[in-house]
Amino acid sequence: MYEQHGGGKLLRDGKNFYRIGVREPANVEKILDSEGQLAGLRLKMKPEIEAGLADGATIRQQARATYLAICLGMAGEAGRSGKIPEAAGYSVLQVPWARR
Repeated sequence: MYEQHGGGKLLRDGKNFYRIGVREPANVEKILDSEGQLAGLRLKMKPEIEAGLADGATIRQQARATYLAICLGMAGEAGRSGKIPEAAGYSVLQVPWARR
């Protein structure tokens, strides 16, 4: 197998050594660009965010959902729909660092 990829077996001072051929590094799996990863994460987290902003969710669940919505750039969508209540941190969306 080593010979097939540019390597080989050496005998030096009565000891066996294996030389492994140098190959160009490459990804084993296709890596999505950052926009693709973000879109996939938004799709995956949307049901969890919606559940955290639904009626009957605890303040902690609402706060977590609000935080996730902000981090994923979905806060404007959730805020316009009225799903982010004041108690869960809607006022956080009004600070300058949270705006895009």
